[in-house]
Amino acid sequence: MTAEELLRRYADGERNFAGIDLSGVNLTKAELSGINLCRANLSRADLSWSNLSGANLSHTNASNGGSLSGANLSGTNLKKANLTGVEMMGVNLENADTEGSRLGTLESAFIRNTINPEGILIEGPMTVE
Repeated sequence: MTAEELLRRYADGERNFAGIDLSGVNLTKAELSGINLCRANLSRADLSWSNLSGANLSHTNASNGGSLSGANLSGTNLKKANLTGVEMMGVNLENADTEGSRLGTLESAFIRNTINPEGILIEGPMTVE
């Protein structure tokens, strides 16, 4: 699916995009709060500075790179997501659940009341250096 089609359908009220292939799309600065991208392919996708607050990104795969740098991931479900190749500098992970996930670079990430990949609640607030 193209970025334009996703944004149009989202603007029309659709939120369930589970299992979608968004590999290589540019969604920089997109407003996608509450979107369901469970099991989506996000490899090489650019979601830098996007608002994904309250989104479901569980079981997503972006192991071949991409960017979430500066993204708002507050309240996001990232359980068992494979984001090993993703640039995640400066993301907001407040109230996010990353249990069982594999995360990319978290430099300057904001963490408060975040469940880490081991299932441990990190109360924070703290910024990952």
